[in-house]
Amino acid sequence: MKYNNYWFIVWLIPVTLIIMACDSGVKIYELNNGLDEKNALRYNIQFKTDEPTDAHIEYWPSQDNTRLINTGISMNAEQHEFKLIGMYPNKEYTYHIVTKHHENGSMVTSEQYYFKTDSLPDSLPKFKLAADKGDVFNGFILVRKIVAPGCAIILDNTGNIIWYDLRDIQIMNPFSWTANNTIISLDNTNKINEFDLFGNQIFELQKGEKNLSSKMHHEIMRVDNGDILVLTHKFTKFDLSEFGGNANDSIKADGLLRLDSAGNQVWSWDILDVADPLKDKNILTSKHDWSHANSVNVTHDGNYIISFRGFDQVWKIDSGTGEIIWKLGKNGDFELEDYNIFYQQHAVHELDENEFLIFDNGDIDRKSSRALKLKINENDKRILSSNSIFLPDSLFSFKQGSVYKIDNGNFLFCVAAKNKIVITDGIGNVLWQVNSSVKHYRAYYVSDLPKQSW
Repeated sequence: MKYNNYWFIVWLIPVTLIIMACDSGVKIYELNNGLDEKNALRYNIQFKTDEPTDAHIEYWPSQDNTRLINTGISMNAEQHEFKLIGMYPNKEYTYHIVTKHHENGSMVTSEQYYFKTDSLPDSLPKFKLAADKGDVFNGFILVRKIVAPGCAIILDNTGNIIWYDLRDIQIMNPFSWTANNTIISLDNTNKINEFDLFGNQIFELQKGEKNLSSKMHHEIMRVDNGDILVLTHKFTKFDLSEFGGNANDSIKADGLLRLDSAGNQVWSWDILDVADPLKDKNILTSKHDWSHANSVNVTHDGNYIISFRGFDQVWKIDSGTGEIIWKLGKNGDFELEDYNIFYQQHAVHELDENEFLIFDNGDIDRKSSRALKLKINENDKRILSSNSIFLPDSLFSFKQGSVYKIDNGNFLFCVAAKNKIVITDGIGNVLWQVNSSVKHYRAYYVSDLPKQSW
């Protein structure tokens, strides 16, 4: 049994390992490896081949070879470097190297090597599996802890941590999983940060760079073409003396920025251009966070939907002119039956054309939270259909949280106020539940861990 296990990145004295197929003559040498100094669940492997070849790593828990994981393929190279992820703490793993000869296509598998992952840092949240009906999902769940030291965490379907990224600072709630298998987030109101699961920094932008002047909050995401959408806010001077306030008072109101993939501003929007806060008779009490936008997303026709928790409304905004296309919710453009009224909502997004999924938090008059699906006719301003997936009343989450539809028609809830992550079926039966030692703002579904690319 060969152990190659070091808790810091000081590579081993090179081990010359020679593997030769009958006709290929491919040689592997200078095998250097060790656990990542910043991550107990990431293992680094480097080696050379005497000629350009394709190579990948196969690895698995030593006691369970049915859980084999393949890395991405390092193509047509002599120098190969891999980072293994998706592993459990304090566990022995086995790996071997597979090479493919370019001329004859022959495959060569090295001897087996062994290493052991380390213990998780004490500062990571603790998770406990509280319910599991079995075979509920095969993917993974991404959450985020904001209290210092902040971190992103991925759980498997047993509720165990199989990946993390630990920061030495307190971070903000907003983050999302991108189509490029990266995490884009706000470290604070002034900084955008994007990184992948292999420890690579993908993108970083500070307020003051590239004319970024707004404070950012509550939502950040990459859209299909790689552009970045982020919610912003600012304080604007208003005369509130007619309401009993000051003549030189101020109101905090929301905006939206669209940045290109390099961080250059390509579009901006300000709610004060389309709505008048002085029409709000309660402006003295709401001025500190008048509209409270908490989510934005792109619709099928390229426009934007923004959730305004302060209004119990969702607005559709024209992505060209910035004009309001419609308002959905209390006192909006659609006539809603009582059972379709939502409160303090979060994480609004489009499931299908003009069908929206809303995490309806509820309020003091209805102490229950749910996923609300609304299908609308936006031309006639009519609700065509609705469906509610209620959480048990014990999981009432009066603030924050999210819901997303995942495999098999099930729904992934982040029950922020109760420190729980829950999966239900389409009628609200709890199929899976993890209790956390900390609060999480949202929970995203990751269908599969990405492969390393070069």
